[in-house]
Amino acid sequence: MAQIDFARLQEIAKKVDTLQQGQLLGKFNPGRIPKITFPSAPLSCSAFETAVSPDCTYRLISAALEEAKHTLLVYVYEIHAEYMVDLVKQAHAKGAKIRLMYDRGGTHADERDVLDALDDTGFEIKPAPSSGGRGVFTVCHQKFVVIDGKTVVVESANWAETSIPLIENGDPFKKGNREWMIRMDDADIAKFFTTVFDADWNIPDLGGPAGLVSVDEDDVAESLMVPAELVGHPKKMFDIDEFNSATNVMPIFSPDNYFDVISALLEKAEKSIILQQQYVLAGDKVDDLLQIVADRREKGVDVRIMASATFPKNWNLTVETLDAVGLKDCLKALNLKFFTHLHNKGVIVDRNHVAVSSTNWSANSITKAREAGVLLTSKPIAEYYAGVFDEDWDEGIPADDVKKKLVEISGGRLV
Repeated sequence: MAQIDFARLQEIAKKVDTLQQGQLLGKFNPGRIPKITFPSAPLSCSAFETAVSPDCTYRLISAALEEAKHTLLVYVYEIHAEYMVDLVKQAHAKGAKIRLMYDRGGTHADERDVLDALDDTGFEIKPAPSSGGRGVFTVCHQKFVVIDGKTVVVESANWAETSIPLIENGDPFKKGNREWMIRMDDADIAKFFTTVFDADWNIPDLGGPAGLVSVDEDDVAESLMVPAELVGHPKKMFDIDEFNSATNVMPIFSPDNYFDVISALLEKAEKSIILQQQYVLAGDKVDDLLQIVADRREKGVDVRIMASATFPKNWNLTVETLDAVGLKDCLKALNLKFFTHLHNKGVIVDRNHVAVSSTNWSANSITKAREAGVLLTSKPIAEYYAGVFDEDWDEGIPADDVKKKLVEISGGRLV
């Protein structure tokens, strides 16, 4: 078994807790989590589209939303981009019945006003159950839509301009976050995601004060290490890809089954483990996942980990966490020449299994937040995302070189 410095991990976890205390997350009420029966075996789907930000996610999600004719369920943590709201309005104008939930802490006050005003125009709008009398989760951080009971789009990306940049066919590359997105056309998968949506939608309001306004653990206000401008263009841009073969799909939700599914997956790794996470922070359940990764590495499994250096506090805690488990030499930062932030939450095992999800590797995200994603067993689909990762890795910056390299890239113009 790999040698882990658990005492050091506990000290790092205390630093993480201190950092997150300033985020005013909602109170976790585990006794009020809706009772949802998760599938005991993977579901099957035969029609997929894959995309990544900033390259092509807008084209995937906009085309999917334009197909909405009857019903559209939107469950997104943060809604900042006006053009994304416009897509929902257009679906409504064409006759689709809209139900939308958003996290009040993730969406700015002026944008909350815009969304709440839609409730008077035939939309059904609710704050997500992370504050006030409906508060259950510390934060509702999921990002998915269900269209006409037959299509689901799941992503790591919030509905913000950096997360899903407005890039249409023929448009030049724009700087934005690295994100993953997937579309699945299958009635059974849509039915399950609708079940979760309905369960959270129907959480009763017990009354009381509005509650804490949460702040996304992704976006804690602090100094940034981001080159002010796009520095050159990436060697390769990625397009939407289609896959049409029967594939096992396991829904993975926090706090319900994410840890169990992902820990079991990692334990079976034989050749490689790829983690592309915005951060990896010591704490409950994360330490257990890292123990598995370190053990598999000791057995000869190749481990590569990428994280974001955009927010220095989270980056430094990630470096400390991975150093404590002997994995620091597996870590690179996403190169911010082309990107604003690494906001992905991806896991790939043996280039055959891939998780597209909203769950960060933090104790809060895994154990107390509402998160949503899917684990797919498909070599072609896993290779699509692994190919993107490979490009990011080749341009990535080793952990010890991050600050110096970013200053060089930016010509000293770090925001």
